[in-house]
Amino acid sequence: METREMIMETAFIGFLEEGFHGISLNEIIKRTGMTKGAFYHYFKSKETLLKEIMQKYFHTFIADSMHQFVVEDGPIHNRLQKAAMSISGVQDKVKVLSPNIADIRSFLLLLQQALLIDESLLEVYQSSMKQTKLAITDMLKEGQNQKEIRDDLDPEDMAEMVNVIIKGTLFENSLTSGASIDVMLRDNLSTLLKLFKA
Repeated sequence: METREMIMETAFIGFLEEGFHGISLNEIIKRTGMTKGAFYHYFKSKETLLKEIMQKYFHTFIADSMHQFVVEDGPIHNRLQKAAMSISGVQDKVKVLSPNIADIRSFLLLLQQALLIDESLLEVYQSSMKQTKLAITDMLKEGQNQKEIRDDLDPEDMAEMVNVIIKGTLFENSLTSGASIDVMLRDNLSTLLKLFKA
């Protein structure tokens, strides 16, 4: 592993386990086994490090996962469930890096912190969410054409409702200790999809 990657992975694990504000830059440098001078050759600040980490891991953990469901075949309800469940797959990716992290709450909190300090990441995030909504809209239109989804509902409005359910479930999960994101997403989305069913 290259030095830059090693620093990013070490810091990412530290951020996940202790929070962005909970771990000092000195502690990150100590965990890398580097000198301060060597570290600063790669990253000028903790904020710069967070920005680069989240730009990398946002795509690895969320954006790529959300876009892969678009090419799936099968009933629209199943495809939409897979889309939502791809978010919960982030939890497995986090556990690979840090077995001490039981769920995705720390990743989502870290993403929120990064979005607040990195305007370019915020733009990427917003663009990704728009693309996801368009993909869900197209899927719902396809479902209407196949008579799986009610045709009296606007696909864009339904896609927005799916997004709201997913985001609301993630927020609710961040407040609920011990609740499985998989179960919460599946149940909340199933309830909504029953309303869409033709």
